[in-house]
Amino acid sequence: FGVIEMDDFNSIHSFREKSNSDGRVINGGFMVLQPEIFDYIIDDNTIFEQYPLEKMAELNELKGFCKNLSDESGRIIRQYFRTGVNIENKTDQSPVTIADKNAEEKMREMIMKEFPSHGIVGEEFGSYNENAEYTWILDPIDGTKSFICGAVTFGTLIALMKNGEPVLGVINQPVLNEFLIGDNYVSELNGNQVKVRKCSNLSDAVL
Repeated sequence: FGVIEMDDFNSIHSFREKSNSDGRVINGGFMVLQPEIFDYIIDDNTIFEQYPLEKMAELNELKGFCKNLSDESGRIIRQYFRTGVNIENKTDQSPVTIADKNAEEKMREMIMKEFPSHGIVGEEFGSYNENAEYTWILDPIDGTKSFICGAVTFGTLIALMKNGEPVLGVINQPVLNEFLIGDNYVSELNGNQVKVRKCSNLSDAVL
């Protein structure tokens, strides 16, 4: 089965008419579809790319691996949080700590073991096989100054690119245990779907 999220019942009705699908609606807006390959049809003029079922399975596997990366790097980072770690300055004069280095080393080790053909571009240890079909982008502690000061306004950033296009993105806050992941279709915070509210005017937005 394939799953598609619809914004409203008009969109669902439009999809059924155009695709001849009798897919059922679940969870107030998710539609389960029979075909192995299906179209995202949102309105009369918008048809998104086809997404094979096997690709969805692959995506779920990668999302699970992202959670493992976050858990393991977070475990290391918490060990050093508010412990008065030594601070080094990189060539660009930005600070780095043993927490940054050890967390990235752990993630790189996990990626190379699980996906040896994938590339890696890391904040602390540079690039490996960066022209591979899949490439991981790692920043173990984005906001190192906050981390050094004992503030929680930092996070681990993880992204996965396929042929230069983003597939997955993660923000993990290991102290607050907040894991946010997006896959170009849906974003989830600790397993719960999140999205920005509808806003027709920029003046009504909260940034």
